[in-house]
Amino acid sequence: MKWLVVLLVVLVALVAVGRMGALPGARDSAAQTEKNLRDVAAVIEEAAAKADEAQALREGLTPSPAEERWSSARNAACAERAERARRLARPRTMEEIAAFTRAWLALDQAHDRRVEGLRPPAAHARRAQRLGLLEARQEQGLLRVAAAAERGDSTAMLAEVGRLRTLAARANRTAADLRLTDCFFPTAGLPY
Repeated sequence: MKWLVVLLVVLVALVAVGRMGALPGARDSAAQTEKNLRDVAAVIEEAAAKADEAQALREGLTPSPAEERWSSARNAACAERAERARRLARPRTMEEIAAFTRAWLALDQAHDRRVEGLRPPAAHARRAQRLGLLEARQEQGLLRVAAAAERGDSTAMLAEVGRLRTLAARANRTAADLRLTDCFFPTAGLPY
């Protein structure tokens, strides 16, 4: 998906150049710019078609009974963690952010213990392992957020939140591939 965004940015830039006419010193003629626009549009169209095709294949696959049991158990554990998290008071100060983040980490650790014995089906083993690594990185990031909040270092805290947002996007793609729809990471970077 990231490459699709890059292609769209390129397309917008090419359209802008085409509307402005040739830039001073530019070597491309208007005809060349038009051809480039068509080529980029064709690449985007092909990429979108392939993405749609891949999504349809993923959605059309019927999970095996073992895959269904595993994803249901993981989703139930995630839903339970989310329900407990909703009961936590939302923070408003640095001290509250530190306390909330530590409470969330306790929920994460309880969740980890609950799902520890759930072995994914062989077809999902690598992606499940990747998700586990991403979850561990999230917990490490949350520890750094709590430490920064305890120090009163909002700059470090916000930088870590930015890294957690990027991590959430990656983890959510993996969770979606595993049909773990209740296990998505908060895309705000923090669980509140």
